[in-house]
Amino acid sequence: GKHLTSKDEIKGIHWATWTCVLGPEVNGIWPKYTDITDINFVDANFGSATLVSGDDFGLVKLFRFPCLKKGAKFRKYVGHSAHVTNVRWSYDFQWIISTGGADHSVFQWRFIPEAMSNGGFDTLQ
Repeated sequence: GKHLTSKDEIKGIHWATWTCVLGPEVNGIWPKYTDITDINFVDANFGSATLVSGDDFGLVKLFRFPCLKKGAKFRKYVGHSAHVTNVRWSYDFQWIISTGGADHSVFQWRFIPEAMSNGGFDTLQ
């Protein structure tokens, strides 16, 4: 590989995954009055243009991806009783796995794309 230092070169790269909590593609995931440590992990599903996040408030959230504008709309899901340390899509993008911190739990969430849910947004069960 080649070390890239130019912002323009980096912008032009099409990444296979997106798991970074920072960057222009995820600007909208940050609630007001939060700091850089409050959102612990994200994972993008390029096929359905959906981003999942796990945060220090015990929430698993779904956003549209890319999520460019501050204050973006989201769906939140509660299950963890402590901070969510990690979230990842399954290999087939039908499930999301989330892991908790102090609650020592692992959750499996079923992803239902909006076309199947009769709503205006993707949902988890």
